[in-house]
Amino acid sequence: MYLEKMDEFIIYLQEKIKLGFFGEGVTKTNPLPKFLFELVGEANKIRVFDVGWKKVSIKSKNIITSWNNLEREYRILEALQNFSVGSPKPYLFDSNRFGEPISVIEYIEGTPLVGMKVSNYLDKTADKLKEIHSINTNSDFFKQIGLSNYKTYEDFLKEIQQYVYMGEKQLSNLNLSSNIIKSLEEVINKGDERIEERRKFFRGNKFVFSHKDFGPENILLDSSNEVRLIDWEYANVSDPAFDISILFYRANMTNQDKKRFLSYYSLENEDTMQRIKTYIEYGTLPNLLWHIDRLYNQTYHLSPKKRPYYKIRLKKILIELKKFELISENGFKSMSSSLIF
Repeated sequence: MYLEKMDEFIIYLQEKIKLGFFGEGVTKTNPLPKFLFELVGEANKIRVFDVGWKKVSIKSKNIITSWNNLEREYRILEALQNFSVGSPKPYLFDSNRFGEPISVIEYIEGTPLVGMKVSNYLDKTADKLKEIHSINTNSDFFKQIGLSNYKTYEDFLKEIQQYVYMGEKQLSNLNLSSNIIKSLEEVINKGDERIEERRKFFRGNKFVFSHKDFGPENILLDSSNEVRLIDWEYANVSDPAFDISILFYRANMTNQDKKRFLSYYSLENEDTMQRIKTYIEYGTLPNLLWHIDRLYNQTYHLSPKKRPYYKIRLKKILIELKKFELISENGFKSMSSSLIF
Protein backbone atom coordinates (compact mmCIF):
# COMPACT_ATOMS: atom_id res chain seq x y z
CA MET A 1 0.00 0.00 0.00
CA TYR A 2 1.18 3.49 -0.87
CA LEU A 3 -0.24 5.44 2.07
CA GLU A 4 2.52 7.99 2.46
CA LYS A 5 1.49 11.65 2.72
CA MET A 6 -1.99 10.69 3.96
CA ASP A 7 -2.13 13.36 6.69
CA GLU A 8 -0.93 15.93 4.17
CA PHE A 9 -3.67 14.94 1.73
CA ILE A 10 -6.34 15.28 4.44
CA ILE A 11 -5.11 18.76 5.41
CA TYR A 12 -4.96 19.73 1.73
CA LEU A 13 -8.55 18.62 1.09
CA GLN A 14 -9.78 20.37 4.23
CA GLU A 15 -8.24 23.63 3.00
CA LYS A 16 -9.96 23.27 -0.37
CA ILE A 17 -13.32 22.41 1.24
CA LYS A 18 -13.22 25.68 3.18
CA LEU A 19 -12.48 27.55 -0.05
CA GLY A 20 -15.51 25.96 -1.73
CA PHE A 21 -13.68 23.93 -4.36
CA PHE A 22 -16.11 21.04 -4.09
CA GLY A 23 -19.33 23.01 -4.43
CA GLU A 24 -22.34 22.64 -2.14
CA GLY A 25 -22.04 21.17 1.31
CA VAL A 26 -19.59 23.63 2.87
CA THR A 27 -20.42 24.44 6.50
CA LYS A 28 -18.51 25.80 9.47
CA THR A 29 -18.51 22.34 11.03
CA ASN A 30 -17.36 20.27 8.09
CA PRO A 31 -15.87 16.97 9.28
CA LEU A 32 -12.32 16.05 8.36
CA PRO A 33 -12.05 14.38 4.95
CA LYS A 34 -12.05 10.64 5.46
CA PHE A 35 -9.69 8.33 3.61
CA LEU A 36 -11.65 5.36 2.18
CA PHE A 37 -9.32 3.22 0.08
CA GLU A 38 -6.51 3.21 -2.47
CA LEU A 39 -6.18 1.75 -5.96
CA VAL A 40 -2.77 1.14 -7.52
CA GLY A 41 -2.75 0.62 -11.29
CA GLU A 42 -0.06 0.33 -13.93
CA ALA A 43 0.13 4.07 -14.54
CA ASN A 44 -1.52 5.79 -11.57
CA LYS A 45 -2.23 5.64 -7.86
CA ILE A 46 -5.72 6.72 -6.77
CA ARG A 47 -6.65 7.56 -3.19
CA VAL A 48 -10.38 7.97 -2.56
CA PHE A 49 -11.72 10.31 0.14
CA ASP A 50 -15.15 11.18 1.49
CA VAL A 51 -15.32 14.97 1.90
CA GLY A 52 -18.70 14.87 3.66
CA TRP A 53 -21.21 15.02 0.82
CA LYS A 54 -19.33 13.48 -2.08
CA LYS A 55 -16.36 11.29 -2.83
CA VAL A 56 -13.25 12.56 -4.59
CA SER A 57 -10.09 10.86 -5.75
CA ILE A 58 -6.54 12.15 -5.57
CA LYS A 59 -4.67 10.79 -8.56
CA SER A 60 -0.89 10.65 -8.83
CA LYS A 61 1.64 8.89 -11.03
CA ASN A 62 2.68 5.35 -10.19
CA ILE A 63 6.38 5.48 -9.38
CA ILE A 64 7.25 2.62 -11.78
CA THR A 65 5.99 4.44 -14.88
CA SER A 66 8.08 6.82 -16.96
CA TRP A 67 5.17 8.82 -18.37
CA ASN A 68 2.71 11.18 -16.74
CA ASN A 69 -0.54 12.26 -18.39
CA LEU A 70 -2.18 13.66 -15.26
CA GLU A 71 -2.29 17.30 -16.29
CA ARG A 72 -3.37 16.45 -19.82
CA GLU A 73 -6.21 14.29 -18.51
CA TYR A 74 -7.26 17.07 -16.13
CA ARG A 75 -7.41 19.64 -18.97
CA ILE A 76 -9.44 17.20 -21.07
CA LEU A 77 -11.91 16.71 -18.20
CA GLU A 78 -12.22 20.50 -17.90
CA ALA A 79 -13.09 20.76 -21.59
CA LEU A 80 -15.56 17.86 -21.35
CA GLN A 81 -17.65 19.60 -18.71
CA ASN A 82 -19.38 21.39 -21.59
CA PHE A 83 -20.63 18.03 -22.91
CA SER A 84 -22.82 15.26 -21.51
CA VAL A 85 -20.45 12.36 -21.97
CA GLY A 86 -20.40 11.00 -18.42
CA SER A 87 -16.87 12.13 -17.57
CA PRO A 88 -15.79 12.85 -13.96
CA LYS A 89 -15.85 16.42 -12.73
CA PRO A 90 -12.35 17.91 -12.27
CA TYR A 91 -11.75 19.95 -9.12
CA LEU A 92 -8.05 20.67 -8.75
CA PHE A 93 -4.70 20.17 -10.38
CA ASP A 94 -1.55 20.87 -8.37
CA SER A 95 1.80 20.48 -10.09
CA ASN A 96 4.14 20.39 -7.08
CA ARG A 97 2.39 20.71 -3.70
CA PHE A 98 3.48 17.19 -2.73
CA GLY A 99 6.69 17.01 -4.72
CA GLU A 100 4.78 15.46 -7.64
CA PRO A 101 1.76 16.41 -9.78
CA ILE A 102 -1.66 15.39 -8.48
CA SER A 103 -5.21 15.84 -9.74
CA VAL A 104 -8.36 15.85 -7.64
CA ILE A 105 -11.43 14.68 -9.52
CA GLU A 106 -14.90 13.30 -8.85
CA TYR A 107 -14.90 9.66 -7.80
CA ILE A 108 -17.58 7.89 -9.80
CA GLU A 109 -19.25 5.03 -7.98
CA GLY A 110 -20.50 2.44 -10.40
CA THR A 111 -20.28 -1.09 -11.75
CA PRO A 112 -17.75 -1.70 -14.55
CA LEU A 113 -19.37 -3.32 -17.57
CA VAL A 114 -16.95 -6.25 -17.58
CA GLY A 115 -17.81 -9.83 -18.44
CA MET A 116 -21.34 -10.33 -19.69
CA LYS A 117 -22.56 -7.02 -18.24
CA VAL A 118 -21.63 -5.03 -21.34
CA SER A 119 -23.87 -7.27 -23.46
CA ASN A 120 -26.88 -6.03 -21.46
CA TYR A 121 -26.06 -2.37 -22.09
CA LEU A 122 -24.89 -2.27 -25.70
CA ASP A 123 -27.44 0.38 -26.60
CA LYS A 124 -26.41 2.73 -23.78
CA THR A 125 -22.71 2.11 -24.47
CA ALA A 126 -23.10 2.77 -28.21
CA ASP A 127 -25.11 5.95 -27.55
CA LYS A 128 -22.44 7.23 -25.17
CA LEU A 129 -19.66 6.55 -27.66
CA LYS A 130 -21.60 8.37 -30.38
CA GLU A 131 -21.88 11.40 -28.07
CA ILE A 132 -18.11 11.35 -27.52
CA HIS A 133 -17.40 11.02 -31.23
CA SER A 134 -19.72 13.94 -32.03
CA ILE A 135 -17.81 16.44 -29.84
CA ASN A 136 -16.60 19.51 -31.69
CA THR A 137 -12.95 19.98 -30.75
CA ASN A 138 -12.56 23.43 -32.31
CA SER A 139 -13.14 25.21 -29.00
CA ASP A 140 -10.30 27.04 -27.22
CA PHE A 141 -10.38 24.41 -24.43
CA PHE A 142 -9.34 21.64 -26.80
CA LYS A 143 -6.89 23.81 -28.73
CA GLN A 144 -4.93 24.41 -25.52
CA ILE A 145 -4.64 20.65 -24.91
CA GLY A 146 -2.91 20.06 -28.21
CA LEU A 147 -4.86 17.27 -29.85
CA SER A 148 -3.39 15.42 -32.81
CA ASN A 149 -3.99 16.97 -36.21
CA TYR A 150 -3.86 14.21 -38.80
CA LYS A 151 -3.75 15.50 -42.36
CA THR A 152 -4.48 12.08 -43.86
CA TYR A 153 -5.19 8.52 -42.76
CA GLU A 154 -1.52 7.80 -43.54
CA ASP A 155 -0.44 10.01 -40.63
CA PHE A 156 -2.69 8.07 -38.26
CA LEU A 157 -1.43 4.67 -39.42
CA LYS A 158 2.19 5.84 -39.14
CA GLU A 159 1.60 6.92 -35.54
CA ILE A 160 0.13 3.53 -34.63
CA GLN A 161 3.12 1.77 -36.19
CA GLN A 162 5.50 4.16 -34.46
CA TYR A 163 4.29 2.94 -31.05
CA VAL A 164 5.31 -0.57 -32.05
CA TYR A 165 8.74 0.54 -33.29
CA MET A 166 9.30 2.44 -30.04
CA GLY A 167 8.35 -0.64 -28.03
CA GLU A 168 10.73 -2.76 -30.09
CA LYS A 169 13.54 -0.26 -29.49
CA GLN A 170 12.90 -0.32 -25.75
CA LEU A 171 13.22 -4.11 -25.71
CA SER A 172 16.59 -3.85 -27.47
CA ASN A 173 18.03 -2.72 -24.13
CA LEU A 174 17.02 -6.00 -22.46
CA ASN A 175 19.02 -9.21 -22.41
CA LEU A 176 16.74 -11.16 -24.76
CA SER A 177 17.90 -14.19 -26.73
CA SER A 178 18.57 -13.96 -30.45
CA ASN A 179 15.64 -16.34 -31.09
CA ILE A 180 13.22 -14.00 -29.33
CA ILE A 181 14.57 -10.96 -31.19
CA LYS A 182 14.23 -12.81 -34.50
CA SER A 183 10.63 -13.83 -33.67
CA LEU A 184 9.76 -10.25 -32.68
CA GLU A 185 11.10 -8.96 -36.01
CA GLU A 186 8.95 -11.53 -37.80
CA VAL A 187 5.82 -10.47 -35.89
CA ILE A 188 6.41 -6.77 -36.54
CA ASN A 189 7.04 -7.35 -40.25
CA LYS A 190 3.85 -9.39 -40.54
CA GLY A 191 1.96 -6.63 -38.73
CA ASP A 192 3.22 -4.02 -41.18
CA GLU A 193 2.21 -6.29 -44.07
CA ARG A 194 -1.28 -6.61 -42.58
CA ILE A 195 -1.72 -2.83 -42.53
CA GLU A 196 -0.47 -2.59 -46.08
CA GLU A 197 -2.94 -5.28 -47.23
CA ARG A 198 -5.88 -3.35 -45.76
CA ARG A 199 -4.77 0.19 -46.46
CA LYS A 200 -7.64 0.72 -48.93
CA PHE A 201 -10.18 0.48 -46.09
CA PHE A 202 -8.68 3.53 -44.39
CA ARG A 203 -8.82 5.94 -47.32
CA GLY A 204 -11.21 8.84 -46.84
CA ASN A 205 -11.74 7.98 -43.19
CA LYS A 206 -12.79 10.88 -40.93
CA PHE A 207 -11.25 11.47 -37.52
CA VAL A 208 -13.24 12.29 -34.38
CA PHE A 209 -12.62 13.01 -30.72
CA SER A 210 -12.13 9.62 -29.04
CA HIS A 211 -11.63 8.12 -25.59
CA LYS A 212 -8.86 5.78 -26.83
CA ASP A 213 -9.11 3.51 -23.77
CA PHE A 214 -12.72 2.48 -24.28
CA GLY A 215 -12.53 -0.86 -22.52
CA PRO A 216 -15.35 -2.27 -20.35
CA GLU A 217 -13.26 -1.70 -17.20
CA ASN A 218 -13.48 2.06 -17.88
CA ILE A 219 -17.23 2.05 -18.62
CA LEU A 220 -19.29 2.28 -15.43
CA LEU A 221 -23.00 2.02 -14.75
CA ASP A 222 -23.86 4.41 -11.92
CA SER A 223 -26.70 4.29 -9.38
CA SER A 224 -28.98 6.13 -11.82
CA ASN A 225 -28.36 3.46 -14.47
CA GLU A 226 -26.39 5.96 -16.54
CA VAL A 227 -23.17 5.14 -18.36
CA ARG A 228 -20.13 7.00 -17.00
CA LEU A 229 -16.56 6.90 -18.30
CA ILE A 230 -13.26 7.09 -16.44
CA ASP A 231 -9.54 7.19 -17.39
CA TRP A 232 -9.41 9.89 -20.07
CA GLU A 233 -5.62 10.37 -20.15
CA TYR A 234 -5.26 8.96 -23.67
CA ALA A 235 -8.24 10.82 -25.20
CA ASN A 236 -7.39 12.34 -28.55
CA VAL A 237 -8.49 12.66 -32.15
CA SER A 238 -8.75 9.21 -33.69
CA ASP A 239 -10.61 6.89 -36.04
CA PRO A 240 -14.04 6.06 -34.50
CA ALA A 241 -13.32 2.41 -35.31
CA PHE A 242 -10.34 2.55 -32.92
CA ASP A 243 -12.53 2.99 -29.81
CA ILE A 244 -14.87 0.27 -31.03
CA SER A 245 -11.98 -2.14 -31.60
CA ILE A 246 -10.81 -1.67 -28.00
CA LEU A 247 -14.29 -2.44 -26.69
CA PHE A 248 -14.74 -5.50 -28.91
CA TYR A 249 -11.34 -6.90 -27.97
CA ARG A 250 -11.35 -6.33 -24.22
CA ALA A 251 -14.99 -7.36 -23.81
CA ASN A 252 -14.31 -10.49 -25.87
CA MET A 253 -17.59 -9.79 -27.67
CA THR A 254 -19.47 -12.40 -29.64
CA ASN A 255 -20.11 -11.71 -33.31
CA GLN A 256 -23.80 -11.26 -32.49
CA ASP A 257 -23.05 -8.57 -29.89
CA LYS A 258 -20.66 -6.84 -32.29
CA LYS A 259 -23.43 -6.61 -34.88
CA ARG A 260 -25.88 -5.32 -32.27
CA PHE A 261 -23.43 -2.65 -31.10
CA LEU A 262 -22.70 -1.42 -34.62
CA SER A 263 -26.43 -1.33 -35.33
CA TYR A 264 -27.02 0.84 -32.24
CA TYR A 265 -24.11 3.05 -33.27
CA SER A 266 -25.38 3.17 -36.89
CA LEU A 267 -22.00 2.25 -38.30
CA GLU A 268 -22.40 -0.86 -40.39
CA ASN A 269 -20.20 -0.98 -43.48
CA GLU A 270 -17.37 -3.14 -44.79
CA ASP A 271 -14.67 -0.49 -44.48
CA THR A 272 -15.44 0.08 -40.80
CA MET A 273 -15.49 -3.64 -40.05
CA GLN A 274 -12.12 -4.11 -41.76
CA ARG A 275 -10.57 -1.21 -39.83
CA ILE A 276 -11.89 -2.61 -36.52
CA LYS A 277 -10.44 -6.00 -37.44
CA THR A 278 -7.09 -4.44 -38.34
CA TYR A 279 -6.84 -2.48 -35.08
CA ILE A 280 -7.63 -5.60 -33.05
CA GLU A 281 -5.05 -7.70 -34.87
CA TYR A 282 -2.29 -5.09 -35.05
CA GLY A 283 -3.05 -4.08 -31.45
CA THR A 284 -1.65 -7.40 -30.25
CA LEU A 285 1.85 -6.18 -31.22
CA PRO A 286 2.21 -3.30 -28.72
CA ASN A 287 0.43 -5.52 -26.19
CA LEU A 288 3.06 -8.24 -26.73
CA LEU A 289 5.98 -5.79 -26.44
CA TRP A 290 4.51 -4.18 -23.32
CA HIS A 291 4.15 -7.50 -21.50
CA ILE A 292 7.67 -8.64 -22.41
CA ASP A 293 9.00 -5.32 -21.12
CA ARG A 294 7.08 -5.68 -17.85
CA LEU A 295 8.32 -9.24 -17.30
CA TYR A 296 11.98 -8.78 -18.22
CA ASN A 297 12.80 -5.12 -17.52
CA GLN A 298 14.32 -5.08 -14.05
CA THR A 299 13.47 -1.41 -13.47
CA TYR A 300 9.82 -2.37 -12.83
CA HIS A 301 10.76 -4.63 -9.90
CA LEU A 302 7.94 -7.02 -10.73
CA SER A 303 7.18 -9.15 -7.67
CA PRO A 304 7.34 -12.97 -7.88
CA LYS A 305 3.61 -13.08 -7.07
CA LYS A 306 2.73 -11.01 -10.14
CA ARG A 307 4.97 -12.79 -12.65
CA PRO A 308 2.59 -15.78 -13.21
CA TYR A 309 -0.26 -13.33 -13.93
CA TYR A 310 1.74 -11.52 -16.61
CA LYS A 311 2.93 -14.81 -18.10
CA ILE A 312 -0.67 -16.01 -18.44
CA ARG A 313 -1.53 -12.78 -20.25
CA LEU A 314 1.54 -13.11 -22.45
CA LYS A 315 0.56 -16.68 -23.37
CA LYS A 316 -2.90 -15.44 -24.38
CA ILE A 317 -1.33 -12.77 -26.62
CA LEU A 318 0.89 -15.33 -28.35
CA ILE A 319 -2.15 -17.54 -29.00
CA GLU A 320 -3.95 -14.53 -30.50
CA LEU A 321 -0.96 -13.73 -32.74
CA LYS A 322 -1.09 -17.29 -34.00
CA LYS A 323 -4.84 -17.04 -34.57
CA PHE A 324 -4.36 -13.81 -36.53
CA GLU A 325 -1.52 -15.42 -38.52
CA LEU A 326 0.96 -12.80 -37.34
CA ILE A 327 3.45 -15.35 -36.05
CA SER A 328 4.79 -18.57 -37.57
CA GLU A 329 4.59 -21.93 -35.83
CA ASN A 330 8.34 -21.85 -35.17
CA GLY A 331 8.13 -18.29 -33.82
CA PHE A 332 5.23 -19.26 -31.56
CA LYS A 333 7.11 -22.25 -30.15
CA SER A 334 10.32 -20.26 -29.70
CA MET A 335 8.68 -17.37 -27.85
CA SER A 336 6.46 -19.65 -25.77
CA SER A 337 9.36 -21.78 -24.58
CA SER A 338 11.67 -18.80 -23.95
CA LEU A 339 9.25 -16.29 -22.39
CA ILE A 340 6.63 -18.33 -20.60
CA PHE A 341 8.11 -21.62 -19.40
